[in-house]
Amino acid sequence: MIAGLRSLLGKTGRMLASSPVVHNVGWLTFDKCFRMCLGILVTALFARHLGPELFGMVSFAQAFVALFGPLTYLGLGGLVVKDLVEHPEQAHEITGTTLAAKIASACLSFLLIIVIGRSVSDGSHLLYAILIVTGFTVMARPLSVCELWFQSRVQSKYAALASLISFSLRALVFLLLIFDKRGVLAFVVAGALAAGLNGLLLGVFCSLKGGALRLWRFSWSKARDLLGKSWLLMLAGWGAIISLKIDQLMLGKMSGQTEVGVYAAAVRISELFYFLPAFIALSAFPGLVRLRSDSPAEYNRRFQALFDVLTWLAIPFALLVTFTAGPIIRLLFGQDFSGAAVILTIHTWACIFVFMGEGLGKWFISENVLILSPICHFSAAAVNILLNLVLIPRFGGLGAAVATVVSCAVDCLAVCLFHPVARKAGLMMARSLVAPFRMLIEKRSL
Repeated sequence: MIAGLRSLLGKTGRMLASSPVVHNVGWLTFDKCFRMCLGILVTALFARHLGPELFGMVSFAQAFVALFGPLTYLGLGGLVVKDLVEHPEQAHEITGTTLAAKIASACLSFLLIIVIGRSVSDGSHLLYAILIVTGFTVMARPLSVCELWFQSRVQSKYAALASLISFSLRALVFLLLIFDKRGVLAFVVAGALAAGLNGLLLGVFCSLKGGALRLWRFSWSKARDLLGKSWLLMLAGWGAIISLKIDQLMLGKMSGQTEVGVYAAAVRISELFYFLPAFIALSAFPGLVRLRSDSPAEYNRRFQALFDVLTWLAIPFALLVTFTAGPIIRLLFGQDFSGAAVILTIHTWACIFVFMGEGLGKWFISENVLILSPICHFSAAAVNILLNLVLIPRFGGLGAAVATVVSCAVDCLAVCLFHPVARKAGLMMARSLVAPFRMLIEKRSL
């Protein structure tokens, strides 16, 4: 695996090793790993304290608010960073316009959460209160433009620092609330305040490092330019988030919040390492883009290597979790969540297709076929919804887990195999599933 990864990164990886990018990625990696380790421990204690039903309400609210993520982020992330890198002289106009667009979309999102939340809460005043407080976190998201500014300057350590501080304080407050045996709303309010603190710290660090927020200005022409490019990415993001979160929402409506709580405990473990493939694909991508025009044959070989690495990073993880699901759930979440173990043994296999999907996303960008991204995501969302309607009434959370795995396979593999433009990538991913056997045969034929 390590040798394959070195081969994949090639010259690009060696160049990065001596550049500030490594320092930048190091901060991001530390931030992710720290929050992953501390987060799962605090979440486990939090879930034990609340019990499956209340933990299910919080998870349901988080899944519901996540549906509005694409609207608040507007698909602007990569486009804004690209513009800031290519046109630094327009930085104040780019950041100011992005901030204004995000503020408007955040206000709209919160209004929709208030209105729609009343109907999805099914008359439960407690669930509606949790939805509203959780939904208020979208108002802190506009300041994520500061994070994009840091990315364009290869200074993501300051965004990571803001995240580490706010997350650590949130974890500490959660532990104090658990010790004090406080109710669920205290935790939800603490989570919302932590999100606000993260946004505030981003703004402060941005100002201290020369971001000059007071000079940011809005431009209608820049807004039209950015939003004209980002709508497709926003649409793809919506398809992806529906596919990933609709299971918890449908489970809550069809089986109750206790079932959501048990299911959410399994999902927390299953999704623990979803950040790893993004880092690998991001590191390999610059070299792949250059090879597309310079050496098409090597470009295809490297992309196949990327899919091989991502797939066989996921498979051992899925096997490990499958055989240790019971002890993991009992150790972290306790006996009340024991039903999550069998759900975890199924849901963890979605990671294979999620990991593949990171490589597929880079292939779409490299081949300039971004229109395929929403096609894949919405196809998966439709399959997920249909399967949930059939399986949840009979099997509860286990049925939702099966629906998630199938829909993830549809998202990154099935649609590509049937779509003429994406079939090349689909065949690469299919070959990656048998990579060890393929490599053995190729070696023997030499």
